[in-house]
Amino acid sequence: KKMGLLQASIGSIFMGGGIAAMHYVGMAAMRLSAMCQWSLPLVALSVILAVVISFVALLLTFYFRGDLSAWSWLKVLSAVVMGAAIPIMHYTGMAAATFTVTSTLAHGETTHAVSVSSLSITGIIVVTFLVLGIAVLSSQAGRRFSVQAVELEASSQLAAIVESSDDAIISKTLDGVILTWNSGAERMFGYSAEEAKGKTMTLLIAPEQSDEELGILARIARGERVAHLETTRIRKDGTKIDVSATISPMRDSQGRIAGASNIARDITERKEAETKLNAQLSRLSLLNQITRAIGGREDLRSIYQVVLRALEEDLGFDFGCICDYDQITRNLKIIHVGAHSQALSVKLGLTEQGLISIDTSGLSRCVLGQFFYEPDIADVKMPFLQRLVGEGQRSLVAAPLLVESKVFGVFIATRREPARFSNGECDFLRQLSEHVALAAHQAQLYVSLQQAYDDLRQTQQAVMQQERLRVLGQMASGIAHDINNAISPDRKSVVE
Repeated sequence: KKMGLLQASIGSIFMGGGIAAMHYVGMAAMRLSAMCQWSLPLVALSVILAVVISFVALLLTFYFRGDLSAWSWLKVLSAVVMGAAIPIMHYTGMAAATFTVTSTLAHGETTHAVSVSSLSITGIIVVTFLVLGIAVLSSQAGRRFSVQAVELEASSQLAAIVESSDDAIISKTLDGVILTWNSGAERMFGYSAEEAKGKTMTLLIAPEQSDEELGILARIARGERVAHLETTRIRKDGTKIDVSATISPMRDSQGRIAGASNIARDITERKEAETKLNAQLSRLSLLNQITRAIGGREDLRSIYQVVLRALEEDLGFDFGCICDYDQITRNLKIIHVGAHSQALSVKLGLTEQGLISIDTSGLSRCVLGQFFYEPDIADVKMPFLQRLVGEGQRSLVAAPLLVESKVFGVFIATRREPARFSNGECDFLRQLSEHVALAAHQAQLYVSLQQAYDDLRQTQQAVMQQERLRVLGQMASGIAHDINNAISPDRKSVVE
């Protein structure tokens, strides 16, 4: 695949030497009535020229061996250089010869002369053209073999690329029958090439998506290309994966559509990441919405009502309530039950103002300030949790409402399916409980301040009332004294 200077030099010596040998052997075969004398410098120059031009010709021939075009200026230049080796060497060799006329053949002595008849001339001409024809045919055959070799190498490289690709690369007929199946398809779908070849693409398609494949085949038959189709496919083990597929028509040597190539890329992880991102954005929006909604509320019941209504509409759960926690009695008192949970709360006996004992509920960790998630409460033998299981509930979350490390309430939510609260939902509920606790604490402070203000007003009013009574008492006493003084002389006169 690579010709160095050493290889080109050795080849040019053999080629140039062959050309020089052919010339001088031919010259030696001639019989003339003259003496031939040679100029050694010119003879050496002719041989050197033959070798040098052959060297250049070999390099050009090897360099342009991959050019498969029928005609180009570079090929013409190569041919001119290669063809120049023989005439340049020939005429340089002829210039090296000097002929001196002699009488050796002047009197008809032609015993050692070469006699060429008309038949021989014809034979020479025929052989010459035959050799030229063989050379042309050999050149065409060599070119064809070179093209085939390049095409074969390209096909081998393409096959290696297809086989090593992480994408699933599949070819199929217009009826959807699988023709080829690379290793990427084996890894992606779980079927070996032997299992997949000869089967239809419905092997990978859910029954409800059969119309999708028919539509794709119809578009391919019309010569259309289906690019970046995001859909789902089924693995051998039955699991569904998200794929991005590009389907293109395949044409035969006459240009007719003979099938389709299908390149599929597994985008399950990307889809999951997008879903998680959208869920996070949705939960952030919900958190902001709830925070703004409860920010202007001043009583606990309305705050809890807003929180439970928003959670039921956006997250969805089967039962949800918010409780106050009494550290002295170690009981949870249900303050508010979600609107969608009312019917189930009656069945569970967990209506508003109802009590839940911490010691029998399994929520002791929650009242210590820890977020509590139980994927399957059926495995926890606690009376409260088993009551939930009896009504079909299986997974539970409990988030503490605490301010300054003091728990004053608990949010509880359940679902019917085990392990139905995702990590993202648990993180969201943990953050939400902090916002709700802060809003509830502010509402409690507001209520406390309002109560203190009311008490202060009542005290002020009582003090003012007492002061008024005291003043009135003093006024009455003064009036009574003045009256008493006024009637005292009259009493004396009456006595006298």
